[in-house]
Amino acid sequence: MLLVATLAQFISPSFADDDTFKFEFDYDSRSFVDSTRRDWNDYVFDVATTTPVFKPQQYDKTFMGSSNDINFSLKSDLSETHFLDIKEKFYYRHYNEQEPLSRDYTSFKYRELDHLLNVTWGIAAGDHDYFQFDFYNNVFDMPDLKSLSYKSNRGSALASHEFSERTSFNLSGSFEERQYDADLDADFREGRAGFEIASLLPGRYKYIPIANSTRGDKNYFANFPGAMSAKKAIDYYTNFAVNPRDDDPRARYQREKTRGNLFLKVGGELASREYTRLDNKYSEVSTGFEAAYEAAADVTLRLGDTYRKTDYDR
Repeated sequence: MLLVATLAQFISPSFADDDTFKFEFDYDSRSFVDSTRRDWNDYVFDVATTTPVFKPQQYDKTFMGSSNDINFSLKSDLSETHFLDIKEKFYYRHYNEQEPLSRDYTSFKYRELDHLLNVTWGIAAGDHDYFQFDFYNNVFDMPDLKSLSYKSNRGSALASHEFSERTSFNLSGSFEERQYDADLDADFREGRAGFEIASLLPGRYKYIPIANSTRGDKNYFANFPGAMSAKKAIDYYTNFAVNPRDDDPRARYQREKTRGNLFLKVGGELASREYTRLDNKYSEVSTGFEAAYEAAADVTLRLGDTYRKTDYDR
């Protein structure tokens, strides 16, 4: 069974037509029947002999369950330079009965709940500066594996400045406090701060002039009867570009890329985590770079490296 709810079913017309607010809602529910079977042999020792015998064993069980995925967001433009977004992701998986033994037979039938709330406030200061503040509330609950269940609150901030059209400098910071339900020694508070410089080196193009008589308008060829209306003919006879160095609007060129775009990024981060119950905090420093080159229209080459060093008190 599959149930999907769409946006139109949950918005009033007046609310949907308002450009200031935009509400999106998506609900996906699936019910399933899952059968798990495994056959194997166990060693059985008899007190009367030292030679073991093999005894056939079998695990065969059918589970019924459902998974539910809910996503909604409310996006609001408070002004021309301010916006506020509220996003919620909720996932819940349930089985008709608890079966811890199923994990021993590679079936992994466990219940799970994952809730993530994200509130974002963005501010544009002029044409070259941008600030963003985020708050995250995350609850992860797994009754069959309590050691993994936790509650978390995290806040982050981002400041971005554009030096030019293709180069920007970013500063970021975050602070998180996490509490585990069944492992109190794992509770921690963690702060992070970092920087990043990103730059784009645009590719180069070669413009080959072509005669106006050999190229036409797309509308003409699209409506032309017969074989000339084929897509190959349309693409060939209407494939032209305007040379930014030529002021004549009637001049037409073929554009060929001689060098692809090159994207460069370097950055670093400092982090410090302090455990709530354990006296063993750590500090971490990391730095790295990434380069991406557009070798072809459908091929991108990437190269990156990260260096990270972590020091514990003890």
